[in-house]
Amino acid sequence: MHLELIKSQRGRDILIYNSFIHKQEKALSIEDKIIWKCNEKKKCTGRAHTIQDVITKFTDHTHVQNRAKIKAKRTINKMKENAITTVMSTHSILANTSSQLT
Repeated sequence: MHLELIKSQRGRDILIYNSFIHKQEKALSIEDKIIWKCNEKKKCTGRAHTIQDVITKFTDHTHVQNRAKIKAKRTINKMKENAITTVMSTHSILANTSSQLT
Protein backbone atom coordinates (compact mmCIF):
# COMPACT_ATOMS: atom_id res chain seq x y z
CA MET A 1 0.00 0.00 0.00
CA HIS A 2 1.03 3.57 -0.65
CA LEU A 3 2.19 5.70 2.31
CA GLU A 4 0.90 9.27 2.09
CA LEU A 5 1.51 12.14 4.50
CA ILE A 6 -0.36 15.43 4.33
CA LYS A 7 -0.48 18.40 6.69
CA SER A 8 -3.28 19.19 9.12
CA GLN A 9 -4.66 22.69 9.60
CA ARG A 10 -2.14 23.12 12.42
CA GLY A 11 0.77 21.92 10.31
CA ARG A 12 1.05 18.45 11.84
CA ASP A 13 1.51 15.31 9.77
CA ILE A 14 -1.53 13.21 8.93
CA LEU A 15 -1.07 9.69 7.61
CA ILE A 16 -3.47 8.46 4.96
CA TYR A 17 -3.17 4.71 4.64
CA ASN A 18 -5.59 2.12 3.31
CA SER A 19 -8.20 4.91 2.93
CA PHE A 20 -8.13 5.77 6.65
CA ILE A 21 -6.90 8.99 8.28
CA HIS A 22 -4.43 8.70 11.17
CA LYS A 23 -2.81 11.29 13.41
CA GLN A 24 0.48 10.83 15.20
CA GLU A 25 0.07 9.30 18.64
CA LYS A 26 3.70 8.58 19.61
CA ALA A 27 7.14 9.04 18.17
CA LEU A 28 9.75 6.63 19.49
CA SER A 29 13.45 7.27 19.00
CA ILE A 30 14.03 3.54 18.57
CA GLU A 31 14.41 2.99 14.82
CA ASP A 32 12.47 6.22 14.10
CA LYS A 33 9.21 4.42 14.89
CA ILE A 34 5.94 6.37 14.80
CA ILE A 35 2.62 5.08 16.07
CA TRP A 36 -0.43 6.58 14.36
CA LYS A 37 -3.98 6.39 15.71
CA CYS A 38 -7.28 6.72 13.92
CA ASN A 39 -8.46 10.29 13.49
CA GLU A 40 -12.15 9.47 12.99
CA LYS A 41 -13.64 7.95 16.10
CA LYS A 42 -12.50 8.14 19.71
CA LYS A 43 -13.42 4.51 20.33
CA CYS A 44 -11.75 3.20 17.17
CA THR A 45 -8.74 1.02 17.91
CA GLY A 46 -7.26 1.37 14.41
CA ARG A 47 -3.52 1.99 14.48
CA ALA A 48 -0.61 2.03 12.07
CA HIS A 49 3.06 1.72 12.95
CA THR A 50 5.77 3.10 10.68
CA ILE A 51 9.53 2.79 10.76
CA GLN A 52 11.33 5.16 8.39
CA ASP A 53 8.25 5.68 6.18
CA VAL A 54 7.42 1.97 5.92
CA ILE A 55 4.23 0.52 7.43
CA THR A 56 5.24 -2.28 9.81
CA LYS A 57 1.90 -2.93 11.53
CA PHE A 58 -1.72 -2.06 10.79
CA THR A 59 -4.72 -2.88 12.99
CA ASP A 60 -8.31 -2.90 11.79
CA HIS A 61 -10.69 0.01 12.28
CA THR A 62 -14.17 -0.18 13.79
CA HIS A 63 -15.79 1.99 11.11
CA VAL A 64 -15.92 2.27 7.33
CA GLN A 65 -13.47 4.23 5.24
CA ASN A 66 -14.32 7.86 4.48
CA ARG A 67 -12.98 8.47 0.98
CA ALA A 68 -14.86 11.79 0.58
CA LYS A 69 -13.15 13.26 3.64
CA ILE A 70 -9.75 12.13 2.35
CA LYS A 71 -10.44 13.71 -1.05
CA ALA A 72 -11.43 16.97 0.68
CA LYS A 73 -8.22 16.98 2.76
CA ARG A 74 -6.09 16.33 -0.33
CA THR A 75 -7.85 19.17 -2.19
CA ILE A 76 -7.35 21.65 0.64
CA ASN A 77 -3.68 20.70 0.91
CA LYS A 78 -3.25 21.15 -2.84
CA MET A 79 -4.80 24.64 -2.67
CA LYS A 80 -2.52 25.60 0.23
CA GLU A 81 0.53 24.28 -1.60
CA ASN A 82 -0.41 26.23 -4.75
CA ALA A 83 -0.91 29.40 -2.71
CA ILE A 84 2.62 29.07 -1.32
CA THR A 85 4.48 27.90 -4.42
CA THR A 86 2.80 29.83 -7.26
CA VAL A 87 1.98 33.43 -8.06
CA MET A 88 -1.59 32.58 -9.04
CA SER A 89 -4.40 34.65 -7.58
CA THR A 90 -6.68 33.14 -4.96
CA HIS A 91 -9.51 33.10 -7.48
CA SER A 92 -7.36 31.21 -10.00
CA ILE A 93 -6.25 28.66 -7.41
CA LEU A 94 -9.85 28.00 -6.35
CA ALA A 95 -11.08 27.76 -9.94
CA ASN A 96 -8.23 25.48 -10.99
CA THR A 97 -8.59 23.15 -8.01
CA SER A 98 -12.39 22.97 -8.12
CA SER A 99 -12.34 22.13 -11.83
CA GLN A 100 -10.24 19.05 -11.01
CA LEU A 101 -12.68 17.71 -8.40
CA THR A 102 -14.92 15.84 -10.80
